Amino acid sequence: MLHSQEPVLRFQGRVLSIREPVSRFQEPVSSSLAVSVPTEIAAACYSGVDALARSLLRDGDDGRTLDQLRADVTADLLLGRGPGTAAPEATAMLSVHGPVDAALSISDEECELDGCGPIPAPIAREIMTNERSI
Repeated sequence: MLHSQEPVLRFQGRVLSIREPVSRFQEPVSSSLAVSVPTEIAAACYSGVDALARSLLRDGDDGRTLDQLRADVTADLLLGRGPGTAAPEATAMLSVHGPVDAALSISDEECELDGCGPIPAPIAREIMTNERSI
């Protein structure tokens, strides 16, 4: 006997209406980013990222694991640095706050990344001095 699909379809409609990106700042140097999208889209995205990462792994061993390559490929794609694309002039806006002596490498006093929290001074300096930063 077949059961009605109606409750499943109603649940699916509610779930699909909740699409959102979620950023979780875990540590001063590492965070996670997740998106809630329909399952078939998530599976297709993961498959594409996995294929690109496996291709990079086959092309040369730079010491990164497959999981590290998947994470790096995902970040590159989100920043517009994917295969065949040029990075936009400004891909994100970050505000870093800290003492001037930390910026000048006089001290390693902790700085703060807006929306994230405290970050080590060397990472703040990298953000501030990166040639693509504005």
